[in-house]
Amino acid sequence: MPFSGSLYLGKLIFMTAEQFRELIQRYKEDRLSQGDWDELRQALAEGMHDEMLEDDIQHVFDGEIGRSAEGAEAPMRTIRVVGRMGKPLAAIRGSWLRWPAAAAVLVLVAGASWLLYMRNKDQKKVIAATPTQAIQPGGNKAWLLLANGQRLLLDDAQKGVVASQGGVQVVKLDSGLLAYNRGASGSGEGEYNTVTTPRGGQYQLILSDGTKVWLNAASYLRFPVRFSGEERIVEMSGEAYFEVAHNAAWPFRVKAGQHVVEDIGTAFNVNAYSDEPVARTTLIEGSVRVSGQKTFTLHPGQQAQWQKTGKETVTDGVDPEEVLAWKNGQIAFTNADFQSLMRSVSRWYDVNIHYSGAVPDAHFFGLLNRNVVLPTLLEYFRENGVHIKQEGRDITILP
Repeated sequence: MPFSGSLYLGKLIFMTAEQFRELIQRYKEDRLSQGDWDELRQALAEGMHDEMLEDDIQHVFDGEIGRSAEGAEAPMRTIRVVGRMGKPLAAIRGSWLRWPAAAAVLVLVAGASWLLYMRNKDQKKVIAATPTQAIQPGGNKAWLLLANGQRLLLDDAQKGVVASQGGVQVVKLDSGLLAYNRGASGSGEGEYNTVTTPRGGQYQLILSDGTKVWLNAASYLRFPVRFSGEERIVEMSGEAYFEVAHNAAWPFRVKAGQHVVEDIGTAFNVNAYSDEPVARTTLIEGSVRVSGQKTFTLHPGQQAQWQKTGKETVTDGVDPEEVLAWKNGQIAFTNADFQSLMRSVSRWYDVNIHYSGAVPDAHFFGLLNRNVVLPTLLEYFRENGVHIKQEGRDITILP
C-alpha cells in the first residue's frame, strides 16, 4: 500500500517491538490492512522504534539486496542508504530490488515523519516570529490563454462555464478541474488554448477528446480547443502526466522541445524543463513511441532520457511511484543530487536559489508531504549539514 503523504498525529499509542516488527514484515509482503497502515504511520511519526527499523534495513541491504530472486549475483552498483534525519547508515553495494526498496522507503518515511512531527510543535513559533519567512507550498493555480487572446486566472475563476469557443465549452468543475466539453456544432478548428502554471502552481484539465492532463509547477500545455484532422497534437514544456483517451486510428502526440511522444494506449509522464540537463519520458501503463534522434518504444517501467549533450538512452526498472510523487502530493528524491533537488524546491515554493560557494556534494533519499511549509523542508537540509540562509524568497546555500 503506497504511503499517502499525510502524517497520523492523533492519539499516542504504545507498540511493542514485536508488534512493530510484525507490521514491518507485513509491509514488505504487501499485506497491510488500513488499520495496520494507520498504526504503522503513527509509530513512524512517534519514532518509537527507529533504531530497530534502521537495523532491519541495514540487514536487508547487507544480506539480500545483492542477490536476485533465483540466488544469482545481481548487477552491483554503489548506493548511499540514508536513515533517520538523512544521516548515512552505510555505503553498500547492491541491486535495487523492489521489496528491499519498499522497506528502504520506510526508513525515509520514518525520517520525514520524525522531522514533521518533532518540528510541528515549534512551527507556529517559527511562523509567528518570522511571518515573511514561512513560505507556503504551491497550490492549484494557472493561467488560461484563450484563442481570442483573453487571459483568465483559473484559481479565481468561478465554477461553471469559463468560456465558449468554436462550439466547445470550457467548464471549471466542482472538483476544480478544467474540462473542455465539445458540443454537436461548431468546428473550433485552428483555435488553440494554453494553460500555464506559474512557479508554485499546478493544475489538472480534461481535453476535448477526454484525455486527462496534470501539469506540474512552471509548465505549460498548448492544445487545440477541438481536435480535428488525422492526429491529435499538443505541445508542452515543464512536467506533465497524461492519461490519454486512446484511439488507435487517431494518434495522440506530445511535442516536448525536439522530442515527440506518441500514445499507443497509454499513461505516461514527461519531464522536459528547460533548466534540467536531462529530459525524461516515463511510461506508467500501455506503450509509447518516443522520437528524437533515435526512436524508442517503451514498456511500463521504462524511461527514455535525452541529455543536452545529445545522448539518448532507455532505463529499465523505474519506480512509477517516485516519478508520479509530485502528482500525488509528495516530494520524492532517490539519490538526488543537491542542485536537482533545489531546482524542484524552487519551482514548487517559488523561491530563488543562490550558491555563495561550492555546491554541496551530497545525495538525498526521501519522501515528504508536498504541503509542508518551506521552513520545515529547509530544516531537513540543515539537519543534514547544509548551511542555508533565507531572506524572503531568496535562499542562499552557504559554504
